[in-house]
Amino acid sequence: KWSRITSDGNWDREPSWSADGKSLLFASNRGGNFDIWQIAVGDTGAAASPTRVFGSGEDESTPLALSDGRVLFGRGRGSAARLWIREPGGAERRLTSGRVAERWPALSPDGKRVAFVILAETGRRLVIRPLDAAPERRGADSTVVSAAGIERPAWSPNGDRLTYTVGGARRGVFVVPTDGRYTNLASARHAASAWMPDGRRITLV
Repeated sequence: KWSRITSDGNWDREPSWSADGKSLLFASNRGGNFDIWQIAVGDTGAAASPTRVFGSGEDESTPLALSDGRVLFGRGRGSAARLWIREPGGAERRLTSGRVAERWPALSPDGKRVAFVILAETGRRLVIRPLDAAPERRGADSTVVSAAGIERPAWSPNGDRLTYTVGGARRGVFVVPTDGRYTNLASARHAASAWMPDGRRITLV
């Protein structure tokens, strides 16, 4: 049974569960810019009104709650998009010190790695980075695959593979091991993907 969580005229997007599974984090423009909001969720839907968690003069996006209370999120638009980590006390730091756009973060099942897409003038790269690597640490990013149009990576349940989607002429959903040694086409659709718990099936949206 579906339960509607928000029902006003604002644009609420990119929801993700809190670490304890009792609330949703999401990006919303209900305060003007896109900020990060949170709403408690019960068995029958929303258990309270949304509350603003944090924001800035820029747009925030793709919040991911970490088990220790931190939040991984995106900040900025277009070529200025970067990934950030916010501490429970409010301190923030960049995930990397790179100068290219970073989008679509995905946290590994063990919570120790982040897969995301780097968008550069020369193309896109799906990379993996240790979550707690220092932002200025060179060589921390491991490139899994490079291709035009890469979007929205998702981890397999045991963390040994990723799916990602590609738009354009070579559109589809692809499966790749974290070492990038091969790439398999899972579907010819351009769609976001999610792994089933058995690790053998993928759902597409």
